[in-house]
Amino acid sequence: MLQSEWGATVVLDLFLSGFGGCLFAASALLVLVAGDKHQQSARIASWVSFASVLAGVLCLLADVGQPLRAMVMPLSFSNFESWMPRGAWSLAIALIVFLLFALSFESKVTNHIGTDAAKRARMLRSARIGLGVVGIIAGLFVTLYTGFLLKDSVNIPFWDTLFLPATFVCSSLAAGCGTLLLIVALMKEGEKNVVRVLAGASIVLPLVCGGLIAAYLSSMSTGSGAESAAWVMESPAFIVGAIGAAALLAGGVIALVFSERSRSIVAPAAVACIAVIALGLAIRFCVVGAGSHEALMSIDAFQAVDGITYLFR
Repeated sequence: MLQSEWGATVVLDLFLSGFGGCLFAASALLVLVAGDKHQQSARIASWVSFASVLAGVLCLLADVGQPLRAMVMPLSFSNFESWMPRGAWSLAIALIVFLLFALSFESKVTNHIGTDAAKRARMLRSARIGLGVVGIIAGLFVTLYTGFLLKDSVNIPFWDTLFLPATFVCSSLAAGCGTLLLIVALMKEGEKNVVRVLAGASIVLPLVCGGLIAAYLSSMSTGSGAESAAWVMESPAFIVGAIGAAALLAGGVIALVFSERSRSIVAPAAVACIAVIALGLAIRFCVVGAGSHEALMSIDAFQAVDGITYLFR
């Protein structure tokens, strides 16, 4: 039975935050390893990452009863043993770092940094390295937080497993790599080594994700999570996710073959990107929808359990 406390906005927040975090991590790693060879790809990916996380935050704000209070959440929480304040801070840091990283590729902004072009280039390179390292950590933490926030929820048997955050992280990594593969292809910056890595990730990650989901549902097939597992396997979203995983795998294989033959990989990369977004959304929908067989508590009850207080209460 589909739970009704958390709806589409929460599903979108869980997907968009993880997707943006992993896309940034992949693009920043590309910059750290390949230098300035893929500036346009990194520029577009960083803007998409920033927009994705921002959209996720807006979805989260739309879901809470008091958005203005939630906007100052990082300053209001005092208990960092809870994943809620950890997530709030990581989202704030990620947004700032992602924005600064994206702006470092905009000539209208960077041209105002000094008059010596060579010195400016060195400064930007150093700034991108620093922002990239911090952004990779923040992006991966944002992804991890979305899974552990659900895992540590009270009285939801279907969420009380490490398979949940592992599945979220794996699907987000797949979404990041699949999307970056398309961006690199569109920008015609797809060196064979880069395409091999991204296409290889689009092959390996859906297989790993499928294994995690199988283990997740198997672990829940008996006991208090059995009804939830049965609901997931009967859900149309589960079929959509399975099709998405298969299409992602096929897109990765075709992109790899095409790149070796010096053919355009835009079409298979587009298939992989669309498929992995469908996969990520389907996973979140199934997980959120099935977490209902113990009563969901209000947000204030969660805060009371975790000892969270607001400074202005």
